[in-house]
Amino acid sequence: MTTIRARVTGAFDKLAAKQPDAIQTGTIQQPTPTASGGGPSDPTGGTPGTTPAAVSARMAVFEVAERRIDGTNIKAGDFQVIIEPIGLEITLDDMVICDRGTLTIAMLDAWHRAAKRRSMIWCAVGSFGDQLRAFEAKTKRKQDTLGRRVALDVFRRVIFKTPVDKGPARANWQPSIGAPSSGVVDATDTDGAATVAKVKAVVARMHAGDVIYLANNLPYIMKLEEGGYPDGPKTVGGFSRKAPAGMVALTVQEFQQIVKQIGIELSTQ
Repeated sequence: MTTIRARVTGAFDKLAAKQPDAIQTGTIQQPTPTASGGGPSDPTGGTPGTTPAAVSARMAVFEVAERRIDGTNIKAGDFQVIIEPIGLEITLDDMVICDRGTLTIAMLDAWHRAAKRRSMIWCAVGSFGDQLRAFEAKTKRKQDTLGRRVALDVFRRVIFKTPVDKGPARANWQPSIGAPSSGVVDATDTDGAATVAKVKAVVARMHAGDVIYLANNLPYIMKLEEGGYPDGPKTVGGFSRKAPAGMVALTVQEFQQIVKQIGIELSTQ
């Protein structure tokens, strides 16, 4: 059985074959842990953390596309870095070191294209580990609640941003836990209610530490997200007029704020 990691690695290999000049070997540097111990009565400040060893990885570095620039998270002059899967959970606190210099991470693109399926998979990392620690969600119940609320909010946004003609694109957003769904749903959903109901049912079974997915396997879903249509009455600049900047990329830009807002709300409960 081909794993998601193997498919993504395959996709990276294809990119390397098509654009070999864009491929380089860089490193991922995780932050130094905060000091342990110390306190008001300890003038030494405690024991400093040990900086993790940098992790080598193949990567492709491009100037970010103009349509991705939002002026807040992504600005002109920023770079898009595509990193080969290396078994390391990359966070916003890490640094990418490449021939463009040492880059801070403004956002993590939470979707990828499977190598052999023209599908789109939104992978919400169900552990939300860094966010849980940031908001001090000290109970298992609160951790579960944070993960469920974030997943539901994020997935709803993707669903409602999906342009509708007759409704199959919206109906084909399929939620699942542990592995992305495959296949195409023979259904339509013009108002999004039925698809959101499916998401709610799956999210209700989610627990902290789970990985929850939202997959869409329609053959044209990537065009709706990335463009590529000829201009016509229903399209502009390669995109559907109802989603002229895609669906997932916009929601990615909103992800950190969604987590922050829900975390703040939970911290007061």
